[in-house]
Amino acid sequence: ATLSFTDQQPFYKDYRSLFTATMHPPNSHQPVSVLVKLAKGKYGDSVHRLLAQHGLAPKLYGRKWVEGAPTAYVMGALDSNWKILYEVLQSFDEPELEHVYEGVRSSLKKVLNILQQAGFVHGDMRVNNVMVQVDERCLPLISSTDGLANIGVVDFDWAGSAGVVFYPDTRNEQIDDIKWPGDAGGPIEMGHD
Repeated sequence: ATLSFTDQQPFYKDYRSLFTATMHPPNSHQPVSVLVKLAKGKYGDSVHRLLAQHGLAPKLYGRKWVEGAPTAYVMGALDSNWKILYEVLQSFDEPELEHVYEGVRSSLKKVLNILQQAGFVHGDMRVNNVMVQVDERCLPLISSTDGLANIGVVDFDWAGSAGVVFYPDTRNEQIDDIKWPGDAGGPIEMGHD
């Protein structure tokens, strides 16, 4: 497949390692909109693939590594009706969100159950790393059949097998409302998500 980079990824304007691109798969005349993440070091592609199989993360098409350069991870792009959960929560007053809280919470519990059953952790499960599909008012869509919100987990840089992957040696300890579990540089254990 060949890639044509189009722009910096719109959800994280200040994050220089995410790009939108068009992928031209071999034996296909239909281009595919993708997101390319450039990562130095490890990336939890097995965790990403697991959640993608359950429809809880964008599809991971593959990766490309060239010596001396970051690894490029190519995944499905989310369209404009997907928003960062943090931004959605900041945009509305609590009464406006009350009817969607349980759907979002239940979807997040589903993610955590899938990870736990597989012995995996995400390691950085925050509202900044969860995308949610929204309606025309930018409220999370809730399924009428199962009551779940349609979410997509992103940013698998710290993800992997519980107790085998580690937090970075330095983390931003100044982020409001976050009490990091575990120690900087320490193992990411089951239950830390």
